[in-house]
Amino acid sequence: MLWARGEVMVNGAKRLAASVKRSKGAQVRFQFMPKENHASILHQAVIDGLKWMRVQ
Repeated sequence: MLWARGEVMVNGAKRLAASVKRSKGAQVRFQFMPKENHASILHQAVIDGLKWMRVQ
């Protein structure tokens, strides 16, 4: 049951990324983070996002 909830979240994130990619000039990267949870995912996502933006 726990994986089913995670699968719903992953699919939602993938749909959001695909939608943003269709926007002109938008850059999107989907990164699955299986070791993170609700308490840690936001912090790690922000850090990774800032690193990714710096490389661009």
